[in-house]
Amino acid sequence: MDDTPWIRWLDEADEADDDQIARLGGKGASLKRLWRLGLPVPPGFVITTDAYRAFLAANGLDTVPADPTSLHVRIAEVPVPDELRAAILAAYRLLGEGPVAVRSSGTAEDLTTASFAGQHDTFLDVSGPQALLVAVRACWASLWTPRAIAYRRQRRWDDGDGDGNSDSAGDRAVGTQSDTMSLALAVVVQVMVPADVAGVAFTANPLTSDHTEATVSAVRGLGERLVSGEGLADEWVVHRLGAGAKAVLRRDAQVGVTAEHVAAVAEMAWRIEDAFGAPQDVEWAVAGGRLFVLQARPMTALPEPVTWAAPGGGGWMRNFRLGEWLPEPVTPLCETWLLDRIEQGEIDAEERDFGLRPRRPYHVLANGWYFSSPIGGGLPLRGVLTTLARHPLRITALALSTVRPEIADRLFIASVARRWRKLLLPHYQRLVASWESRIETATPAELVQAIDAVGRIAGRYLWDLSVVGGHAWKAEYALARFCRWHLPEQGMTHSHQELLRGFPTPSSETPPYAVQSLDWIRPTLGEEQSVSLLATSDQSERRARLEEKRQAAEAAFRESLADRPRVRRRFDRLLALAQRYAELREEQAGWFTLGWPLLRRAVLRLGDDLRLHDVIEQAADIFFLTRTEVAAGLGFSVDHSGVHQQEGDLRSAVVARRQEWERQRRLSPPLVLGKPLGARVIAQAADTMRTPEAATQDHGDPRDGQDVLKGMPASPGRAIGPVRILRGPEDFGRLLPGEVLVAQVTAPAWTPLFSLAVAVVTDGGSLAAHASLVAREYGIPAVVAVGDATARLFDGQRVSVDGSAGVVTVLP
Repeated sequence: MDDTPWIRWLDEADEADDDQIARLGGKGASLKRLWRLGLPVPPGFVITTDAYRAFLAANGLDTVPADPTSLHVRIAEVPVPDELRAAILAAYRLLGEGPVAVRSSGTAEDLTTASFAGQHDTFLDVSGPQALLVAVRACWASLWTPRAIAYRRQRRWDDGDGDGNSDSAGDRAVGTQSDTMSLALAVVVQVMVPADVAGVAFTANPLTSDHTEATVSAVRGLGERLVSGEGLADEWVVHRLGAGAKAVLRRDAQVGVTAEHVAAVAEMAWRIEDAFGAPQDVEWAVAGGRLFVLQARPMTALPEPVTWAAPGGGGWMRNFRLGEWLPEPVTPLCETWLLDRIEQGEIDAEERDFGLRPRRPYHVLANGWYFSSPIGGGLPLRGVLTTLARHPLRITALALSTVRPEIADRLFIASVARRWRKLLLPHYQRLVASWESRIETATPAELVQAIDAVGRIAGRYLWDLSVVGGHAWKAEYALARFCRWHLPEQGMTHSHQELLRGFPTPSSETPPYAVQSLDWIRPTLGEEQSVSLLATSDQSERRARLEEKRQAAEAAFRESLADRPRVRRRFDRLLALAQRYAELREEQAGWFTLGWPLLRRAVLRLGDDLRLHDVIEQAADIFFLTRTEVAAGLGFSVDHSGVHQQEGDLRSAVVARRQEWERQRRLSPPLVLGKPLGARVIAQAADTMRTPEAATQDHGDPRDGQDVLKGMPASPGRAIGPVRILRGPEDFGRLLPGEVLVAQVTAPAWTPLFSLAVAVVTDGGSLAAHASLVAREYGIPAVVAVGDATARLFDGQRVSVDGSAGVVTVLP
């Protein structure tokens, strides 16, 4: 033991907790508590804040200079006073003079209000008295690096001239005096643990705040390889099950840690959480088969627990209409402006065709993700009765669309297809062309006019796409059901999906206006050269192979019906209808985003104007404003009651909203909220289209050890390959030939990736979605609407994808 106020051992008698934080810093106080709990803490001592202050006073550094960062250099250069030097080295000798870890321990560090993680320095494998003294001074100096000063000021813990108002003893230790004594830093010195495996455990899921789930990362060697990004980590989710735990591997970097080791880490971390009374971020290591805890600090900025419920109730679907084009959370400007204009155009077109206008809201956002419904916020009874009276044939067409799609085609759908081709598409093309010629010289008011006009016509286009393109999956459903009823299972050597592949397409190239997402924050394909230059195989050769297979399937089906001419005629009618609408759907979907390059140019020009007016820092920040804020920032009158925010508030809002959007992108949203109208029909269609044996398989749950994921069969065939999870365009370059592309949904700009993938699996989607259409075009199996494939699978995991059955099987 040491009698000076400069050295405190982790295993010595305790002072009061408040005094511990002020003298030992957050890390040192936390380690003493961990030792007191009987946890395996490496032996060590703390060089207290009294020692730091004595060092400053002896060297005349007890006043903050005009440039506080100069202290960083001065502290590292001046000597340690003899008496303090002797105390530190005496403690080092008692510790054995072997390799040690030297860690900074600030008085405002590892608190519930802020972690200061990475702001102060740590030195590992320090050997010898002189190296130890150098490392200690470097830790003290790290209190005055530019990044540490900026971190404190961001949180209003100023360096001598601030307003440091805080509640905890650790925060009070920051002080408010105009000298360096108001801030202090202790240093922890511990025996170095030669880790075989190390990592970090969070006792609550940092994305969802689920306290029944811990996340554990593990790397070979020292845990600093994980923090620095040098080491590829195994990623585990550990479910808290009563008195036990079950670990599920999410990403396998082949570190070699077992599920039992991971469960032990999680249970130790939960024990720390229970003792400290808050979710913890725990650093751990295993050396020689023994588990050590190296550090524990509160998880700061833990988001509110994620729940998936529709605001205001009701039933909503993620895979309906626009939802299939939005593979990630919606940005504020897209939701309040672009989606609003698209939905206005869509509802106007619906009212024109049926005399019916659903009530608002037309969609809801849950944790930033878009969900919609065929009836919006509900249908007015008077409007329903009026529609029944005025448009009986059209209502009949909708009612018969999945039972007798050929009748629905004659009554209504074919007329919409003609209108789309002869009127709407040419009008859309002319409108975009007219604005293209003047967008660069347009005034802000004209840019707003262009966005509104293109948004509304895109909404009208969406309605026709929903009616005509939506009829394609209904015709396919009728064809699949016919095959189920009239062809014996033992004779079905071909999937009905093979009948709908190998058709000619309008263009062999993905157009430059293809999008990654309808949200205009994402560049179009024409802006992303790295994606557009991806290698693609010869489409004509591929299509010829698919056409040959299609013709063989047609011949096989007709041969099975040779002795039933009436049934065969019915088959031929359904087949012709399904094939015609399959081609039409692909053509329609291809033109839908024609206006998106124009929309992006217009909105980014407005963003540049806001930047020049010093409202935002960069043009792209506009995506994280609302339409009302943009209008106010540009001096326009707004059509909503809104108050112009302070410019500083808008800048802060942009930062906060962008961070929230990034967090929401990592969530795995469900396919439905509540009990939406139409969900049962879609589920029934999925079961009809899968093979009979797959329809009876259980979806499984990761906690039960199941290894089968079930979704909607979208493109026939079977393939085996390693998983590659892609979250967005930033991941496109990670996909290698022969891998299984797994995503939440895909959009047209993803098309070049299909030439590399051996199969496709998506959380969302439907038979009318991009992944389904393009997988058939490329002749690779696809399973869509799995729900949580991106959460249950991980990179490198080998899976078998059966696109005919709608099943993904995890292989040993």
